[in-house]
Amino acid sequence: MKGFSYLLDEKNAGRLIKEFESFGSSARLDEKTTQRIRSSVMRKAGFEMNTDIKLSKNKKKISTLIAIALAAALSVTAGAAYVISHKKSIDSIYGESSGEVFEQRKLISGKTYSGRHFDMTIDTVLSNGEMLSIIATAVPNDDFGKEVIKREDDVDLNTDISFGSDLQNGCGSSSEVIDGNAVISFTTLLSEYKDSFTLPIEARYFDMDDNKYHTIKRFDVKAVKNLDNREYVSNSGDIITLCDIGMSGRDLTLGEGKRDNNADALRDIVFEHTDKSTESFKDVSLTTELSENETFYYHNAALSFSKIINSSDITAIIINGVRFEYRAA
Repeated sequence: MKGFSYLLDEKNAGRLIKEFESFGSSARLDEKTTQRIRSSVMRKAGFEMNTDIKLSKNKKKISTLIAIALAAALSVTAGAAYVISHKKSIDSIYGESSGEVFEQRKLISGKTYSGRHFDMTIDTVLSNGEMLSIIATAVPNDDFGKEVIKREDDVDLNTDISFGSDLQNGCGSSSEVIDGNAVISFTTLLSEYKDSFTLPIEARYFDMDDNKYHTIKRFDVKAVKNLDNREYVSNSGDIITLCDIGMSGRDLTLGEGKRDNNADALRDIVFEHTDKSTESFKDVSLTTELSENETFYYHNAALSFSKIINSSDITAIIINGVRFEYRAA
């Protein structure tokens, strides 16, 4: 930092302003807001700015403090714009104000990877030790990426970990277009309980021109258990694990007789609450399962909810007529 104030004399002040013209643009600050921040900071330093961003001389030098203040003001505002933008992505998956809830719980990630045609931002990584849920936003960074979004070609997340490995037992991914970006929801059921783990992820897009998936970027997602669990047990001893954003189970029998493979027993859910009221729960966005053909036996199953619930208020879960009672730890 020594000598920094020397570099920031009047001659270089205009250069500094030019450098900051695009600062925070990835966070989509409008020009009016950026101009206001620049003007406010520079006025306090003894400079006046007109609409053409030209400097009127009041002092000969800009101190280091001004540069830091300008950078800080813009970066804080850019950060706020990021949170607003990506909380909206979370809201689109888990319902209105869920992004606010996740921010309060310090569950927003914000890590961004620049890739082929898209910049991938990991909005949140959620785990209860049994299942992993990732919300990511794919922002086009060139015209081709914008065209992929416009055509509503698929943009998703996949894992390099093979099905049935010691880490994951099936996964599912879905996406929707929000404000010109692809918001992706990814869920995988772990093979066994893990407090923390690293999952290699491939972000990819589907090109309808050649009918193939293409890699956007490969990266590792590090997950730690950040959601509380509650266990529910059936009369036969089967166990369902519930958290605020989904539920999962292994070796489940959810009915008798033959099952129509087109029928989704996992979506026939009723919650019983502490006040004895019941709720037919329909807010399931994604299911991942491995089941026996024409039977109600599931080797494993994971469900992602499309809204946050208060799992501590649920005393029983009824799935396809099979009752699971809460069991205190």
